[in-house]
Amino acid sequence: WVARMIMAGFEFRGKKPFSDVYIHGTVRDDTGKKMSKSLGNSIDPLEIIAQYGTDALRFSLISITSMGQDVYLAKEKFEFGRNFCNKIWNASRFLLMNIDREAVKSADLGALKNSDFDLCSAWILSRFNSTILKLAEAIEKYRLNEAAGILYEFFWHEFCDWYIEMAKLDMKNSTTQAVLYEVLEKSLRLMHPFMPFITEEIWQKMTQSEASIMRQNLPLCDENRVDPELEAQMLKLQECVTVIRNLRSERNISPKENVEVRLEDKPGLSGFIGQYAEFIKSLARVENINFVKSGQPPAEAVATGTFQQAMICIVGNETVDKEEEILKIEKQIREISGHIKRKDQLLSNQNYLKKAPAEVVEKEKSSRRLLQDELDKLNKIKNAFEK
Repeated sequence: WVARMIMAGFEFRGKKPFSDVYIHGTVRDDTGKKMSKSLGNSIDPLEIIAQYGTDALRFSLISITSMGQDVYLAKEKFEFGRNFCNKIWNASRFLLMNIDREAVKSADLGALKNSDFDLCSAWILSRFNSTILKLAEAIEKYRLNEAAGILYEFFWHEFCDWYIEMAKLDMKNSTTQAVLYEVLEKSLRLMHPFMPFITEEIWQKMTQSEASIMRQNLPLCDENRVDPELEAQMLKLQECVTVIRNLRSERNISPKENVEVRLEDKPGLSGFIGQYAEFIKSLARVENINFVKSGQPPAEAVATGTFQQAMICIVGNETVDKEEEILKIEKQIREISGHIKRKDQLLSNQNYLKKAPAEVVEKEKSSRRLLQDELDKLNKIKNAFEK
């Protein structure tokens, strides 16, 4: 087909008709057989549209179609796109119910520097503009499934799971509302080529405009908003919240129950935690965060782990099963030891050391040191439980 079209282009138009050709893999069913009407194993797209929606069909297909690889299709895979559509709709509905549009119009975000925002707002603007760069690169290289994954990761996990939850603490602030509005509106424009119907519907409700979203320009990256240092700070905050959530989960502590957290007072940690304590308390359902000098878990600790190579624990009134806690720590020790072993094998490979860039090798060595620090801390905690 491609050769015929090229020859036809030269014959009838005197020039080549196109420069790029995108060839997708064969569409197969979940057993690996090629889909065809004669075999009767094809999926009727109209049935999928009726059950899951058109945007769910489009986004699911794009997400699972990797360049040069066959597509294994089953009806259940369209649930992925449907769930994402539901997330977009519910998040948008929540924001439109809580945002004062007049306040948003009066806020001039373009006049503000990164330092004028709180950590969370500056972080989401940085991540959004980083997302635009990654998305543009993926689309230019025809990695459409990667582009869909980039949008999914940003909107669901970074914007909804983190920023919206943190913004709830300061929802009445006009700057926070303006950031929420801007990121949502521009995210809809980024997602429109992938999911045209739901984005059009929400955008019309947001802007109250008679124009169509399809006639709007795609957002451009503002590189002045991209701040790797700030993103690293936010990753640290997210890590702290995630560690506490995991400890709660291990002990089946109800999400509604506030707990007390104790953290080993390592250099720099108290200042960082103190600065962002309200976010941590809200996101992890923590009543108090107290610092202790000892790296050993107290007798009243009900769950223990590590954060930035420091001991962190949840304390309570219930009696701790030391044997169970030791087993959990031993499992973590085995996992980290496995990672260290693989790092050592890599760093002892002379071919790798000769061919790999110096900065990559140094990054691996730094990662190896951090893993060793984590291992030493876990061994210390385990020894304290065994005494």
